[in-house]
Amino acid sequence: MKTGKAIKLVGTITVIGVVLFMGMNIFTLSQGNEAPWQTAQGRACIDAWMQDTVARLNSTDLGEGYNSSKPWRFNQYGLLLGRTSYSNYKPDFFHNYENVQHLVWATYNRNSYPGVWTGSLGFLNRANIQSCQDYVRNCLGSGEGSGGGGGGGGGGGQTQQGILGQVVYLQSINYPDRYIRHANYLGELTGIPDQRSAQDASFKIVQGLADSRLISFESTNFPGYFLRHQGFRIKLHRPDGSDLFRKDSTFKIVQGLSNNQWVSFESINYPGRYIRHRNFHLYLEGGNTDLFRKDVTYKIVPVR
Repeated sequence: MKTGKAIKLVGTITVIGVVLFMGMNIFTLSQGNEAPWQTAQGRACIDAWMQDTVARLNSTDLGEGYNSSKPWRFNQYGLLLGRTSYSNYKPDFFHNYENVQHLVWATYNRNSYPGVWTGSLGFLNRANIQSCQDYVRNCLGSGEGSGGGGGGGGGGGQTQQGILGQVVYLQSINYPDRYIRHANYLGELTGIPDQRSAQDASFKIVQGLADSRLISFESTNFPGYFLRHQGFRIKLHRPDGSDLFRKDSTFKIVQGLSNNQWVSFESINYPGRYIRHRNFHLYLEGGNTDLFRKDVTYKIVPVR
C-alpha cells in the first residue's frame, strides 16, 4: 500500500493525520447491493453532508484557534481543512479516491463514542455535526439517521395531500401559547394577542414549489410570499423564479420528532434539517437533543 505524498501544514490546526485513518473498518458497508458512494443519490447525499458541515463550522463559535481557521472547507480528496492548514496528501488506499465520497463516508463518523466526536475532530461537537453515515442514511430514506423524522406521512394523521389548501396556524409543542409567524419578513415564534399577529401567523398550505407531493407555506396577508430558508434563517420572500428558491421553500411533513401526534417540517434540499425555533427566532437546523426535538415539533391548527 502506498503512503502517498507528504503533508504540508501551516499554522496551529492539525486535523489531517487523524482524519485520514478514522473509520477504516467500515469500508465494506453498503446500501443494498451498492455502497452509497457508488450511486448518484448516495453521492448527492454525501455532497449535501459536506455542504451542511462546512456551513455549520463557518457559522458557529468554535472557540479559540478553530475560529481563526475559518473558512473551513473540504479539499479535492475529501479532507477537512481550515484557512491555516493545507495538504497535498493523496489517500492512495482509496481506489481512484471514489470521487471523494468514499473517503468522506468512511472517515467522518463517530464510531468509537456514538454521538461524540473525539481526538482532533472533537471541535465538531461545538457545531453539532452529525455523523456522515447517519446523515446519508436519513437522506436516502432508510430511517437509520440519528436526526429522527425520516418517513413520508405526516403526524397525527395529517399528510401533505390531506391539508392542501387549508389556512392554518403552526403551534409550538413546548411553547403552546406561541405560533410560527412572519415579522419584518423573518420567521419568528410569538403569541398572537391581536389581529395583526394572527394574520402574520396564518399560512395557506399549498403544493410544494419544488415538488407537488410536498408543501410550501404561503402567507395569507402577503399573498405570493412564502416561508423559505436562506443562510439557514427562515424568512418570508417572494419567489425570484430560481430553482434554489423553489427548493428552499419546499418542506416535507414528517411525524413530530418529539411527539408523533404532532408534525415536523423537513427541508427538501437539506435532509435532516427542520424548521426550528431557537430564542423564538426560526432557523433551519439539525440536531439530536430532547430540546431540539421539541423545538422542531408543531401542531397544525386550522384557522376558523
